[in-house]
Parts: sequence; structure tokens; C-alpha cells
Amino acid sequence: NFRGNGPKAGGSSAADSAAADAIEKQNDALIGTLQNKVDALKSITISINNEVNEQNKELDQMQTGMGTAGGLFDRTLKGVNTMFGSHGNQSILLMAGIVVTAFLLIWLLVRTRVA
Repeated sequence: NFRGNGPKAGGSSAADSAAADAIEKQNDALIGTLQNKVDALKSITISINNEVNEQNKELDQMQTGMGTAGGLFDRTLKGVNTMFGSHGNQSILLMAGIVVTAFLLIWLLVRTRVA
């Protein structure tokens, strides 16, 4: 008989059974090791997925913030263009004076805090 656990022609049934048991134990150990590796990979992929979802949310928030800042900048630019268009050179000189004054004030504040 070559099927099942019956004796095989020319071989010892006890030796074959012991070898089969040893191979079965080896397979069980390897299956356990493989299952541990699969579980570790699953945990890592879940962590990666969570991190990607968090970063996508942050990117969406940044995009919304940039859109808001862009709209504010556009309105400011329109206001500056309107001011320059209606008052000409006076507006340019006033704006330059304000920028220079602000720069000097910041410079003085930084200089006094450092000293």
C-alpha cells in the first residue's frame, strides 16, 4: 500500500512515521515563524496607512490655509493698486516712507534687545 499511513514496500513504517513527525514539527515551527512575520508586516502596513492618512489631513489643512492667504494677498494687492492708481507718486513716497520707518524700528528693537 502506498496510500495513507500503511507500510511501504522496502521501508520501515516506524522510521517513516518518525521522519514524517519530524517534518511535521518543522513545518509547524516554520508556520509559526511565518505567521509572526505576517503579523509584524500587517502591523507595519497599518501604521504606514495611519501615518499617510494623518499627513493627507495636514496637507489638506495647509492647502486651505494657503488658499486663504492667497485670497488675502490678492485683496491687499488690489487695494495697493487702487491706492497707487488714484494718488500717483504721493502714494509711492508714502509707502516707501512707511517701509523704511518700519525697518528702522525693527532694527532698533533688535539692536537694543541684543545689547
